This record gives sequence, C-alpha cells and structure tokens, in this order.
Amino acid sequence: MSALNPSVSNIKKVFDHLSYEPVLDSDSALKSWIELHNNGTFGPFINGQYQNKDLPTFQIKNPFNQNLLAKFSNCDKTVINEAIESCVQSAQTWSKTPQTERERIVYNMARNVQKHLNILVSCESISSGRTSREVKDLDVTQVIKTLYYYAGSSSLLAEGYTPVGTVGIFGYFDSSLLSLVNKLAPALVTGNSVLIVPHKLTPLSAVMLMDICTQSGLPNGVVNLITSDNDEIYNLICSDPRINCVCFDGKTSTAQNILTTVSPKTRTLFSLEGKTSMVIYDSADLDSAVETIVDGSLYSNGQHRYSLNKLFIQENIYQKVLKRLETRFSKLNSGNHMDKCNDIGQLINQNDIENFKQALSIQTNEFGAQNKQFTNSITPPTIIENVTLNSQVNLNEINGPYLMVIPFRTVKESVELVNNSRYGSGVCLYSQNISLVMEVSYLVNVGTVWVNSIPLERGVQTRKQSGDYCISGLRCLKMFIKNKWDDFEVEKRDRDEVLRGVKSFGSLSPTSALPLPTNLSEEKTYKNYIGGKQQRPDTQSSRLISLPNGEPYCLVPDSSRKDIRNAVESAHSAFNSWWKRSNFNKSQILYYFGENLRSRSKQFVDKLRLFGQSQEEAEKELNLCLNVINYYAGLCDKNIGKLNDTTEYGYLMEISEPLGVIAIVCGNYENGFSLFNFVQFLVGAISHGNSVIIIPDEKNPVACFDLYEVFDTSDMPGGVVNIVTGNKHHLTKYLTEHQQVASVWYLYDQNKDYQLGKNEQDALQFVKYTSSFSLKKTWFIPSISQLSSNGLNREFLNEISVNSTQCKYVHLPMGIIFAN
Repeated sequence: MSALNPSVSNIKKVFDHLSYEPVLDSDSALKSWIELHNNGTFGPFINGQYQNKDLPTFQIKNPFNQNLLAKFSNCDKTVINEAIESCVQSAQTWSKTPQTERERIVYNMARNVQKHLNILVSCESISSGRTSREVKDLDVTQVIKTLYYYAGSSSLLAEGYTPVGTVGIFGYFDSSLLSLVNKLAPALVTGNSVLIVPHKLTPLSAVMLMDICTQSGLPNGVVNLITSDNDEIYNLICSDPRINCVCFDGKTSTAQNILTTVSPKTRTLFSLEGKTSMVIYDSADLDSAVETIVDGSLYSNGQHRYSLNKLFIQENIYQKVLKRLETRFSKLNSGNHMDKCNDIGQLINQNDIENFKQALSIQTNEFGAQNKQFTNSITPPTIIENVTLNSQVNLNEINGPYLMVIPFRTVKESVELVNNSRYGSGVCLYSQNISLVMEVSYLVNVGTVWVNSIPLERGVQTRKQSGDYCISGLRCLKMFIKNKWDDFEVEKRDRDEVLRGVKSFGSLSPTSALPLPTNLSEEKTYKNYIGGKQQRPDTQSSRLISLPNGEPYCLVPDSSRKDIRNAVESAHSAFNSWWKRSNFNKSQILYYFGENLRSRSKQFVDKLRLFGQSQEEAEKELNLCLNVINYYAGLCDKNIGKLNDTTEYGYLMEISEPLGVIAIVCGNYENGFSLFNFVQFLVGAISHGNSVIIIPDEKNPVACFDLYEVFDTSDMPGGVVNIVTGNKHHLTKYLTEHQQVASVWYLYDQNKDYQLGKNEQDALQFVKYTSSFSLKKTWFIPSISQLSSNGLNREFLNEISVNSTQCKYVHLPMGIIFAN
C-alpha cells in the first residue's frame, strides 16, 4: 500500500520523508454501469422505467480532472407533470399495502445497498468530490443503518394513520445519497409516494438508488425521479397542488422562496444552512478534541451543515490547542478524492471555490484577522485567528474547509457565543466534566448537541434558520403522516396573485366605536393585558362588542402594530425566565390558576350566559376549562423527553424544549366554547415553557378579559400571558412579521360546509408567505371546538403539546471502559 523513496539511504531521512504512493479506488464497475444506461445518458425515471425522451441534456463531470461522467435529461414541465401524475396514481395502492410489506421492501433496500456498497461508494465519491474513505466509513454506512432502522418502525406507529400523499424530495450536493435516504425511508414506510429531484451537481447517486429500489421489489411509480439544471424546477414542483409535502435540503434563501410558492396546505420540511460549532473547555481531553476538529472541519470538504467552522476555546488552553491543531493540519494530504491516502477532496461547485478564495482574502484585511493555510490544494484547509462573530465570513457562511478560532473566558460566555447565530443546527462540547456539558447542553439554542465526538448518525434536529427537520424516531415518521386537523381546501393561486394578496392583507385601518355610555350594558372599558398589567391601546380607540340580540354591551381595545410590538417585547422578556423554571413550579402555578378560576365559577357562567348560552352549556364549558387546565398542569413534569437507541456505544437523549414566543389567533366561535378554546390553546402553550400573545374571539372576547384577575392572583409571572384585541387580520399581519415570534397558530373560520372564505384563505396564504422570512413555525387549525364524546379530546391535546415544543438531541458517547 505504500512505497519508500528508493533514493533515500539514510534511515533518519527515511523516517523524515516517509511518503505514500497513491491508492486509488477502482471506478471500472461504475463506468460499466454508466455505459449500460443508454451509453451514459440518463433520462427521467418514471413509473419504474428510464424514459428515452427527446430532451436537452446537461453534463456531470469529475471535480478532480473534469472528465465527463454522464449526461442527464433537462426535464420540462410536461415530464414533471407526468412524474407527479405517476406518483399520485401509485400512492392510492401503495398506501393500502400492508405495513409489513412496505417494511420488507425497505429492508431489501438495505440489503441491496450492502451488496453494492463498493460501487455506491465510487458513485458518491467520484461525483461529489469527497474522499472515498469518508464516503465509505460515514455516509454509505449510515445509509444502511437508516434503512434498517425504518424497516422495523411499525412499533412506533399507531394503527389507522393516513399518509400525507405525494412527497417531493429535493437533494443537495453536500451529501446527496444520505440526504435522500433520510427522507425517502420514512416516507416509504408510512405509505407515501415520492418524487425525487437530486441536485443538478450530484444526480448520479440518486439514479443508482432508483436501480436499488427496483431490485428491492418497490412497485412501479411509487418512486419517480426527474433531473434538471434549471432552478425554476423548484417552483414548478412546489406550486403543484398534487404535491402534499416538500422536503428540501440546501440554501436558506431557496427554502424561503419555496415557502412563497407552496400552498398553505402543503407541508414543508427543511434542512438548511448553519454549520456546526465546537466548544473546548479546560477540562477536555485535548488530543481527542484535536482529532474531532480535523474530522469535523474536513467533513464533506467543509460543505455540509455538520462541517465544523467555528471553534471556541477556553482562554487558558487556547495556545495549547492551537499549537496541536496547526501541527495536525500540517500533516494533511490533499489531491484526488478517489485516493484513500488523501484527507480532503475537491469542492464540486466552481462558485464555491471562488467564494472561498474571495472570502478569505477579505477576511485577512478585516478586524486584523490572520489566516494560516495548509496543503497546496485549490481550497486549502485554513485556520482563521483574531476573528469576531461580526466578520463577513461568519455572517455569510461559505463552503470550504476553514475554521474560525475564537477564545472565551467563562462558561456563560461560551453559551452566549454559541447562541449568537441565526442558525441552530448543532454544537459539539468537549469536556470531561459531565455536569458542565449537560448544563451547557440545556442552555444552548441548537437542535443537536454532541459530547466529546461528532458521530454522523440519526438523532439530528435543526432549528431557527437551519430549518425544522428531524432525523430519528416517531417525530420523523409523523412528518409524513396526515393530521386530521390539517385537512382544509384552498384555491390555487399563482405567485403574482399571492404577492398582491400579501401586500393588501391586514392593511385596513382599525375602526373606532364610540357609542354613548348610556347605551352600554357594562360601563367598564376593558384594556389589553400586556406584561402582567392592563394597558390602553396605543391608538386610544375601541371596538364595540354587542350581545347576540344586537344590544351594545361594552368596549374593548382596538389594538395596532405598537401594541403587538409591546406584547412581543414583554413575552420575549418573560420567556427567558419562565422556561428555566422547574416543571414542578409551572404545574403548581397552573393548578393554582385552576383553583382560582373555580372559585369564580358563578362570575364566568353568568358572563357566558349573556352571550347566548344556557345555564347548562355555560357550566359545561367552564368545567371543560377547569379539566384542560388540570390536564396540562399534570403534564408539565411528564413530557420532558426520553432516551433513544443509538447505533454507537452510548446514549441518545431526546429532550422536549419550548419554542419561545407563540402567537395564537383565535377564530370566531359562533356555536360557543370561545372561552374553552382560548384556555385550551393558552394553557397548552405555557405549560411547556412558552410565553404567549393571544388574540381572543373578535365577537366575544369578554369572558377572556375576566381572566386578568385570575392570572394576577395565581402567581403567573408578568409577560407569560399577553392578551390583545382588535381586528383579527390586522393583528395577525404584525404578529407574523415580527422576528421574535417563534410560531404562529392561526385558527381559521369555516362556513357550514366546512369551506374557507376568501378572507381566511388570504390569511393562511399571508401567514405561510410571511413566515418564510424568519422561517417561523406555523400551525393552521379549524376554529371549531375539538371535543370527544366524553369531553376533552386527548388526541388533540397531545397535538397541541407537539406543536408547543421542539426537540433537542444530546449524544452521550461511552468507551472509557469498553471501546466502541
């Protein structure tokens, strides 16, 4: 495998200049496979066959030597429509195929990947520019484990579920095969048909995956594949109403554009930008940490979101780590990515190469930063010192093998440095102090935490502008299962119509209602509840609330943008302390809230009766309110997470965490239960540690206002609950646009035939479109009360819990006593 230079005769020189001959992985089998497919020209894969259509083609080349690998069809709108129709037709039979049969086919796929491992490694490596050693040891190995995992997932699924339908999967070039399988496997197991659109730079692995699907017995049409080098393909597919779910890996800007195209009904699952950070504390094993740094920074040639690009080192060990790191980097080998002796391959995108050179050139002159480069490759591994988080190379992440090294003094400062990012993919913590790393894991706002290693395995969650995709267990499977409360119909609109609707939505100026005081049944003028205090609206105007018989009853605030801004600031400030309280303390406050509400039962029953309910109906609604408060109070300390299995030797902790500030827009409950729905969503959100801004029923918010006094006497911290009234759509506009709102729950109104009016369709489209700018979560729910025959609908209450939390995975490896 290696050969010494024969000209060296001195033993000392032999060891000083020890070198290795190239050890290239053979690509002969791959070339033969490519030639068998129409002499290296791949058409779209539709209904189980490659289509030989007269279409223009684009070329795929070896990034190292620019040799031609294959040609792929540039699919047009007609071919796309044919592929989607094939998915729709096959979904009807595939969804009815027994669960065990679907799992057997996915199991066969895992076996076939094992059988064809070497050719798959060659295929993925030669087309992506990544080293064959890395692809074999990490990616393809994890592909096999992922397929096996989902092949036995029936124990996680309840009977009687319904798949979403047709799933569109858009791949990315940084880890094309693993990226596709992470979505394909759970989508197939849950009974969905799939349309795969590989990235235009790396479609070769996806095509080979189609052959594996066919060999594994997958019925024709369940999985279809189309290729194109035109970015317009995203809009053509995502705007099609037959696509029920969109899975996208790639740039955040592209995901934001997709959100402006899809229907509000289309489910979107994003895995986006935001590279991994690493924090080294003075209690760390430094030698182990350096090896992890090298592996992490060079993974996928620095192009993947799991690639390491920021290194935070405690100040008292900064020089030690930096010296060891430079020594290790100086021994790296670069060159042909098919050579097993090389540590780094080639960037596949020419634009990324230019951006890498330009960014590092600018960085050298910015804030006194110093770059130190290693190896003679086109994009050499680079260590950047004296860099700040305000630098352009950090604010605008680039692809490539670079590492920003930043010192810190205290643990608290390290947490602030990690959280000071709009991305939230993952962080690696290095320390032998388990108490330290567990507390830091609790405080960092990222989806994935690795302790003393960065294993590439399932158990990954993204958040903030890194997306919202989960790779593990039941949460992942649920992404491809239809929710009965998501079943609504909206009319198809083109992009121009959507933009016109977005521009005009919620722009109506609030109207003032000033009836004579003698006409009001209740002289009291209600106020907004913000920060634990009653506040008049900034507009100093009010809305008239009338009784069912038309009699004027009272005035409530007609709020505006300023009131929403004040409410969000209050909620955001309260969240920082509320979510850190113990779950026991939260439950006690909610139990106390329920007790105080019960003591005022007569007051609330009388108020409900004023608005058309009978004594029996009013008492029933109040009892439901009390029951749902007790339900969530009891759930506070029981929905904290669990331990999952891992493919490595260690533990994988799945922790449920709050989202942050949740905006809840209630609907108009013409059939009553406005107070119950208000309490149900409010308590469900705050019980999991969120703070809330809630807009009550426009027509009947009065009973909700009476909860002020109950909150004030129940030890509820100010700002956790904020109640604002006004025009529903006007306030929704500013809540959705606010960057500090983490999630918007919009309860839409329907007519007697359960159809949405134009105003509500405009609202759903606006929320979906506007949320794209900050990638906030959205949840659309019908405003009708979700009750069972026995009262509370436990299934729906659990759905509220799911939408109130986000998952964090913490990887805890072992191996001190027994090696992996």
